[in-house]
Amino acid sequence: RIAVGDAAVIADGAPRVQVWDRAGTPRARVLSPNGVPLVDVAASGSRAFALAADTVGTPATVWALDGGAFGASWRPAADGTPRQPVAIAAFGDRVAVLDLLAQEVVVLDGALGEVARWSVAPAGAFEGVLDIALGAGRAFIANPQAGALEVWTDAGVRLATVPIPTGPLRVAAGPGDVAFVLTASKWVFAYGPGGEPLGAWPAGQPGDRPVDLAVDAAGDLYVADATGVVRVYARDDAAPAQLPPASGPGRCAVVRDKGAAPPEIMLGDSVEVRLVVDGACPVDHQKADVVLTIDKSGSMQADNKIGAARQAATAFLAQTDPLFTRIALVGFDIAATVIQPLTSDRRRLIEQINTLEASGGTHLVHALDASLDVLTGPDARPGVAKVVVYMSDGRHTELGNVPIADPPGLAEAIARARAAGIHVFTIGLGRDADVDNLRRMATDEASYFFSPTPGELHDIYVHIARRIEAAELFEAAVVTDRVPANMTFLPGTGRPVEPDVSPDGRTLTWRLAGVREPGFRLAYRLRPEEAGYWPTNVEAFTDYVDGFGNRGNVVFPIPFVRVLAPTPTPGPPPSPTPVPPPRIYLPLLVKQACAAFRMNVVLVVDTSSSMGGPLGPGGMPKLDAARAAVRAFLDGTDLRRDRVALARFDASAAVVAAGHDAAALRRALDGLVLHEGTRI
Repeated sequence: RIAVGDAAVIADGAPRVQVWDRAGTPRARVLSPNGVPLVDVAASGSRAFALAADTVGTPATVWALDGGAFGASWRPAADGTPRQPVAIAAFGDRVAVLDLLAQEVVVLDGALGEVARWSVAPAGAFEGVLDIALGAGRAFIANPQAGALEVWTDAGVRLATVPIPTGPLRVAAGPGDVAFVLTASKWVFAYGPGGEPLGAWPAGQPGDRPVDLAVDAAGDLYVADATGVVRVYARDDAAPAQLPPASGPGRCAVVRDKGAAPPEIMLGDSVEVRLVVDGACPVDHQKADVVLTIDKSGSMQADNKIGAARQAATAFLAQTDPLFTRIALVGFDIAATVIQPLTSDRRRLIEQINTLEASGGTHLVHALDASLDVLTGPDARPGVAKVVVYMSDGRHTELGNVPIADPPGLAEAIARARAAGIHVFTIGLGRDADVDNLRRMATDEASYFFSPTPGELHDIYVHIARRIEAAELFEAAVVTDRVPANMTFLPGTGRPVEPDVSPDGRTLTWRLAGVREPGFRLAYRLRPEEAGYWPTNVEAFTDYVDGFGNRGNVVFPIPFVRVLAPTPTPGPPPSPTPVPPPRIYLPLLVKQACAAFRMNVVLVVDTSSSMGGPLGPGGMPKLDAARAAVRAFLDGTDLRRDRVALARFDASAAVVAAGHDAAALRRALDGLVLHEGTRI
């Protein structure tokens, strides 16, 4: 998450907040007040705020960041009303808190005292609101469930509801009460204070994964990417304008873009050209019964994976319409439990998701069987889509916590899902996920997702929610791209499919059918044949028939590339007399290194009796393997600078050596003795 006032404030998924100046220089890192990653951040002028999650079942708290430390705080009243703040925003001396469970906005003053509150939904209704932005006289709310941006006065009067093709993810407010919306298809749409469309453009560069945005007082736009990059954009009045597409009954909304990267190359190199078409159709959602199956084994405690899973599952609920989609919740460790049967009650589901805590082993088969039981049982509706969304971070284990590569009963559970027509999406979280078995469980290759870190879970769950309710964007689409005479198409570079190429090599054509939301991306490579500043195409356009049978056409912009040629160096003139050899200038090579820092490390070794067993069939004892690993660590440590402690545990625990003395550490390591018991 990112917010920008006098400085940029970033919550990066770690239990801290980063503070950078607006030129991109880091200024401070402040640990979160309770040791867990932050939910959201806000900033206005010199003031910054953070929304920090608390313990399971306790609403998040708003903290003021003052002078490099967290100070004043505000927590929702414990009045028996279920509450879950999910986003905060700041402007001037006001802070707004968006509460998903209470379905309200709470307005605080600069000292975090409550000054107002207003509801975002009629009594008894539930709106899937997930983000808020404040302007001088406006509040903007992203409602992905309705696929809309809501425009409110700062006193809580709704002024407009603006449909957002592909749905809003995040929203930010800029000068003049202009709203900037990051959409699920990774575009940024801009709207005026009354909801009128102002502009549209893709967020980031090809391959980027934008996750949040912010606007500073000068109107510069900051886009935070999941790859750890923040890109800053200034307004360009000379650029051709593209407005957010207008959708309406019986017609799909379409946006397009085209780019070339890198923008500058040497003659002889090639450039990649990308064409993007995204859109959405205003169709009725298909009905579905869905089971969210979430791993809550002990390993989910690491890196707050269980917290990220709770937030991602909540985002999934906010994306789906309770009028059409009923959802159940299954949690699993060594056993599986139906925590919540199929229901349309989103509040009840969120409350149950918030109870998930990590402990125990991982039994993949029990979890899949329990999920299938829900969708084939008496509560499941006939004639609707049946879906399992299954997430795990570990490998299947049974008694003794021993991983099993081919879990008994898994093949039968998979066959049962296929026979019942149940679509299974699977998500592997982290490097220890059982990728092979999760791929087996998924209905097809496109239904398996990998989340390297907890930070990617949110986008994956949102993507799956959109897949479940996706409509057909184009019945057919024909993309035509005409290449200039001084550019050569490189055969074999088309992605994801190769285009048809005309006999003269100048016209590329793709014929696509059955394109579903959010759209398509095409790429290929060109080699420029002369130096200069050149367009990468003569023209490019798409003719399509949308999901309602309407014919349409979009024309792509023309990107340019600068092609540089080597500059020849004149040689010495011919001479009858010997000439000294020319002086050659070599590049300056600089070797740099990071300054050393001191480490304080505790190495903890299990000395329970099970460590006497072999490390695999015929392998060395586990304790000997642990000793070898500790010796390798000590060999790579500078004990003149670093300090290392060695601890052991079985039925009790103790530090057996500590300090800078390598010999003493090795003697303590060699003297470790096994005992009964394991007290983690």
